[in-house]
Amino acid sequence: MSLCGSREGSLSVRGGVLQNKCFVDVMNIIPHGVLIVVSVVILIAWRESVMGQLKAKTWVHFKCHSIRWVVTMVLVVVYVLDIVEGFVSDYIDPDSVNFHVIIPPILGFISTVLSMVLYHNIEMWNSPRFLLLLIPYWGSACGLKLLKAFSLYKTGIQFIHLRLWICWSLVVVYGVLILIEVYVLMKQVRQET
Repeated sequence: MSLCGSREGSLSVRGGVLQNKCFVDVMNIIPHGVLIVVSVVILIAWRESVMGQLKAKTWVHFKCHSIRWVVTMVLVVVYVLDIVEGFVSDYIDPDSVNFHVIIPPILGFISTVLSMVLYHNIEMWNSPRFLLLLIPYWGSACGLKLLKAFSLYKTGIQFIHLRLWICWSLVVVYGVLILIEVYVLMKQVRQET
């Protein structure tokens, strides 16, 4: 039993990277894992620092605050659907356990929740430059989901499959989050100067 199931050559890319859904799914773990580690380190370090001990009575809401929260909650819902779809598709395939359809969405869900916590703290700290952590995360996650969408097309998954709809939904939501973060960063940095 492995991440890609028990089939021989399940991680092989001899036929091309896009032909191997498992390899693309494993690549999708990378940005989520990096954000989880980095955000946990930042949140713990800030909490233990002198600045983290100060109690903020109020904090600044950045531009597009409500829009960002709504879009992020949509991302959470889509990830819950992705997790459920992963369990259902793994249940349908009785030959082996395919963790590659379950683990990336779970890590995506965790990193999305941590991004919400990090964003909340960025607003409390009034430090928009910390948004520079989220922009590459949203960009890399969007790019790898786009790669996954093309991989699904190459392996014969069509629009009648829920997995493709979820994948394209994630690409769109990540794209919107990138635009929001860049806009907020530009507005906040302009206000500081």
